[in-house]
Amino acid sequence: FVYSLTKAGTIAMTKMLAKTLAPNITVNAISPGYHVTGIYHDSMDTLMSVYNDGNVKTPLNRIGTVEDIVKVILFIASDASNFITGHNFIIDGGITEVGVHANSLRVDF
Repeated sequence: FVYSLTKAGTIAMTKMLAKTLAPNITVNAISPGYHVTGIYHDSMDTLMSVYNDGNVKTPLNRIGTVEDIVKVILFIASDASNFITGHNFIIDGGITEVGVHANSLRVDF
């Protein structure tokens, strides 16, 4: 609950700041999916345990990397993105848009 609430708040703040600071400053957010990072103790085994326990399926059939996030950050920071503001970049291998969300296949009897 708290995670979802803070995520929604971050996205709302991104949109508000984008509107308020335009046209001088662009504001965007990044919402990463499953990546081997500190939240999973930088452990592929820990991440895969969570991934498998939640029945997560990604259309790209791989786990995200820190490099996947860095590439989007570099794009957002570059002039190539100077006409993008108020956007939330979801970097999750397609889970949110076309994949199977965590726990969506879990059945409790």
